Amino acid sequence: MKNLKLPTLLALLIAALPLSAQTLDLIFVDGGNYVMGCFDPTILCDDDEAELRDVTVYGFYISTTEITQGLYEDVMGHNIAIIKEPTLPVNNVSWFDAVRFCNKLSLKHNLNPCYTIKGQTVTCNFRANGYRLPTEAEWEFAARGGKPGKNTLFSGSNDPLMVGWYKENSNGKMRPPKQKAPNELGIFDMSGNLWEWCWDNYGPYDADDLIDPKGPAKGNGKVLRGGAWNYESNIARNSNRFSATQNSRASTFGFRVVKKAG
Repeated sequence: MKNLKLPTLLALLIAALPLSAQTLDLIFVDGGNYVMGCFDPTILCDDDEAELRDVTVYGFYISTTEITQGLYEDVMGHNIAIIKEPTLPVNNVSWFDAVRFCNKLSLKHNLNPCYTIKGQTVTCNFRANGYRLPTEAEWEFAARGGKPGKNTLFSGSNDPLMVGWYKENSNGKMRPPKQKAPNELGIFDMSGNLWEWCWDNYGPYDADDLIDPKGPAKGNGKVLRGGAWNYESNIARNSNRFSATQNSRASTFGFRVVKKAG
């Protein structure tokens, strides 16, 4: 047997790691206070984002990219995507698919699952140390760059071309992660590429729910954020909101995960 040079040996060792160990990269988002909603006077805000509220979120970790097909298949044992390629974000994911993934990934990493699933009812233990979907408030805070954020229109820039894939520049295709610039926290693709599921039920903001809000008790579907590769750039704004039923799947639906700090 030939002696392997160190770079070759390292490459083989990395290749032998579980795919999840190679592709899940988390970054810490320090908690803080911010104005949630659409407050840029130069654009026409939708009604569901126009009501501003001063929100506080606690610190958390968030994946720097959308969950890839390779990681999803490694955890779930199958690739649910319609547009298939291991390096692409997993698409065609329902809210329920994302929740089940979070629980399985938690168990894979010897963490306590956050979700209890009974039929169509899901509850979340936010004190658990496992993976979960971001709340809508966490998602927007991270998209805005957290404390270092400059309140740009899109995640990391006022120019969507710098940070995202959308109808005008995607050439009709979803793209692999990290092809555009990250935001101030080092998070990629929060504007465009895929809609991302959040924990919250979709409904009007509660003006009294300001400390680490989890969304309304009932709503018209679940929240999605961020826009997608086949939607106009204006839809990829940090404050823009979208919704779908928890069982809905589409080639434009994906997600990223968070976990509590500490």
